Amino acid sequence: MPCNVCVEKGKKCCTYRFATTIERYIIDNSKTDGQFANALQPYGKVRGKRTAAKAEVDSYDASNEEAPIDEDLLDFGIEADEEAPIDEDLLDFGLENSYGNEDQVGAMNQDSVGELREENLDSVGVRSSRSRSRKRKTHDDYEEHQEQSKGKKKEPGKRALMISSTQEIPIHLKPEPTTFRGALQTSEASEWQAAADEEYNSLVGKGVFEPCDLPPGRKALTVRWVFKRKLGVDGLVERYKARLVARGFEQKYGTDYEETFATVVKAPSYRLLFAISALFKWTCRQSDIKTAFLHPTLEEEIFIAEPEGYVRNPGKVLQLKKGLYGLKQASRLWYQELRKFYEKIGFMASQYDESVFYKNENDGTTTIYTTYVDDLLSFGPNLETIMQKEKLLSGAFDTKHLGDCHHYLGMEFLKNSRGETFIHQATYIQQILDRFGLRDIRPVSTPMEVGMTTKLKTEQHATADPKFKQRYQSMAGSLTYAATKTRPDIAQATGHLSRFNSNPNAEHMKELERIFAYLRGSPTYGISYATGDIQMYVDSSYNDDPNTARSTTGWLLMAGGGAVSWASRRQGTVSLSSCEAEYKAASEAVQEAVWARCFLQELKIPGINFEDGILLNMDSTSAMKLAKNPEYQSRTKHISVRHHFIREKIQSGEVKINWVSTKDMVADGLTKPLPRPAFEDFRRNMGMKTLEEHMS
Repeated sequence: MPCNVCVEKGKKCCTYRFATTIERYIIDNSKTDGQFANALQPYGKVRGKRTAAKAEVDSYDASNEEAPIDEDLLDFGIEADEEAPIDEDLLDFGLENSYGNEDQVGAMNQDSVGELREENLDSVGVRSSRSRSRKRKTHDDYEEHQEQSKGKKKEPGKRALMISSTQEIPIHLKPEPTTFRGALQTSEASEWQAAADEEYNSLVGKGVFEPCDLPPGRKALTVRWVFKRKLGVDGLVERYKARLVARGFEQKYGTDYEETFATVVKAPSYRLLFAISALFKWTCRQSDIKTAFLHPTLEEEIFIAEPEGYVRNPGKVLQLKKGLYGLKQASRLWYQELRKFYEKIGFMASQYDESVFYKNENDGTTTIYTTYVDDLLSFGPNLETIMQKEKLLSGAFDTKHLGDCHHYLGMEFLKNSRGETFIHQATYIQQILDRFGLRDIRPVSTPMEVGMTTKLKTEQHATADPKFKQRYQSMAGSLTYAATKTRPDIAQATGHLSRFNSNPNAEHMKELERIFAYLRGSPTYGISYATGDIQMYVDSSYNDDPNTARSTTGWLLMAGGGAVSWASRRQGTVSLSSCEAEYKAASEAVQEAVWARCFLQELKIPGINFEDGILLNMDSTSAMKLAKNPEYQSRTKHISVRHHFIREKIQSGEVKINWVSTKDMVADGLTKPLPRPAFEDFRRNMGMKTLEEHMS
């Protein structure tokens, strides 16, 4: 594939493919490739060509309907967990993980990648200061070199490098295949084939579709296979799953669908229930409803093409009678079906999260179910009661009860002998390190250097190469998923660097890779829940964005000694003082605190009451005074009315504010980078620890 530079100049492209990264790196002729060979030899074979080397990868196929990165996620608020419903099977199936392939090359070490990148940022549309001082090799130089090389022996140090992987990656860390044909070309072909057969036979048995002729003027939707390895308690592959998915983006509004919205359980909800479970030593069990979307009857007339590998009626299409994964309305239809079932057996949907269903039992206890499409969690003090509900579920739907929760939405869930709950994403972190070729990057102790937020600026004079931009966005999106689930320690750094997604440069990429370096050194860190009150911490960093002069808000809701909800985001307007910035942040934090209070009060869990309100910890005395009374009128009269919400909640007793010193402000690390000692305190105070510490 020709590179953009050569196409623009109308010259024959002299690039070679490099199968691991999305960026292109150009190896300058002035470098002898003996240096690179030594660096890369541990990770694969080095093969030579005589020409100047340029590298380019297989581009990510946007037509392959992989889920795009959501701008709200990149702005990084906790509301990122409130996106439109995504089937957890599809999420787990790795729609966001499709950048790799089965022949993925082993990662280069950080030093060699750094050398390649610094010398050749021209190829990705951003030039470093180091590259500007060098004479760039032109296509004419390349042709001249070819002429001079004719009839001569190949000399070491005068050839390009091609790399093929020789380092074996564990099966559970390899990317899943993205096509049916690709699945049959892997070492796990028999397992994938069996999984696809099971899925197809299930669809036929449930009468999901029937063959027919396509009516005039209608178009059949195309479909694809999605594959996923399901991991067991030990983190190894337990079973293989295949899912037939319709390409819903081909649907037309008014013809193929009408309403589409369906809710899924929010991350703060299930983390809060994890904390409650640890606090009261509750049982937490997991259930999976098989082929959930196939249960409700489809209202619209929709046609699909026959799936790859299962063309039984050439020249015909399939008319859907029931829902199918991938359809825009499938999640909505399934949620309505499941909600009817819950209400039938006496459960109620929470007003504060409609994917949480609860029932106050006759013995005074509470049984709770959370729903993320077809993945269910059950919480309660009485195991026998929960198992009775599982029997009712099995009677209504084809359900697999998995016992105690161990893997959920890409997280690993553990309990130690003391009953403490621990959630982490060590496997996911290793996967993204492998995916972006950073497995051997040198670890660092903090995700961002102190003071870096004021140094990073928006690129004004250059536009990033599309492939460089795409890699940057993919890396930022992968970090965001970890930062919103179990890694609040990277929330500030990830949120800040995600602001540059529209036009990143080399400096931004360097800092983004630093977060990966930090994760490599701390992959097993997660959140531990044991004992502790429910309280909120809030802080802000005044005027720390050099591009907009806005401040950064950071707040943290703690329960059971661990973080259950957090945010690190840029404020919507410029603040005229640090007091105003703190006041705005506190008003936002109160909204989350009030939600948590109402949510738990509605569930009527014995042993939880908020007679004194939720504690809101602040380190700004001026903002506290402003929250209690309308002081500093001449300096605060311009503040929007919406921010005065905090006063009403303080007066009603729902929130109680408390001053803490900056040293004890846990949310400090959500507003700015901290030096190592302070950062380690910040991480520890959020209830984060390593897997080894939790199990000891």
